[in-house]
Amino acid sequence: MVTCPAESQPPAGAEVLCIGTELLLGNITNGNARWLAEQLAALGIAHHRQAVVGDNRERLIAMVREAAGRCRLLITTGGLGPTPDDLTTEAIAAAFETPLQERPEVWDDIQAKAAARDSGRTQVADGAIQVACQQACPAGAIEFGDITDPKTRVAKAKASTRTYGALTYLNTRPRTTYQAKLRNLNLRMPGAQLVPLSRVEMAGREAHGAPHGDAHGAPAHGDAHGAKPHSK
Repeated sequence: MVTCPAESQPPAGAEVLCIGTELLLGNITNGNARWLAEQLAALGIAHHRQAVVGDNRERLIAMVREAAGRCRLLITTGGLGPTPDDLTTEAIAAAFETPLQERPEVWDDIQAKAAARDSGRTQVADGAIQVACQQACPAGAIEFGDITDPKTRVAKAKASTRTYGALTYLNTRPRTTYQAKLRNLNLRMPGAQLVPLSRVEMAGREAHGAPHGDAHGAPAHGDAHGAKPHSK
């Protein structure tokens, strides 16, 4: 997938560039282009053009540059998947005059996954797989992993007293949970009762019962109706 630089973005729209001599000669059905077109339509992304180019470096570079001048989004796809003689990555880099960079950590990750597959192990080491949103979050605030293993980071995060889930008071069991922001627990601070409660505090209130007014940040039941509170 290629996006145009912000300073010279052409009109909005997407194009699909299919790469492979086997597609150009009609040796295989171009199923990837059909699927991509359906997905672009479902997402509401304007899709103006599709093209097919064979496995030729110079023609591929020219096609990429031509398409980049017309569209905001260029999606490249092939017919046979990654092959040792694939020219796509090299040609796209050359089209934008950008050098290729090898990332050893990505190669190490691929080798670790291949070794795990060949050994028959089904348990993935904690942190071995990072989803896209984790990689895009510089603060490391998103965790995925095996919650059945108490040693994983995600299991430890879920065990924190700061963890809460959406609508859990309705006995829901959401897959995704969140952590409350750190706060000062000094109840003498102005407006302390308006600060959201932690899971432990909420459980304590449910166990012992809280006055009607305290639960909603309002006066006690009697005061809310202009009457004196009930006396013993």
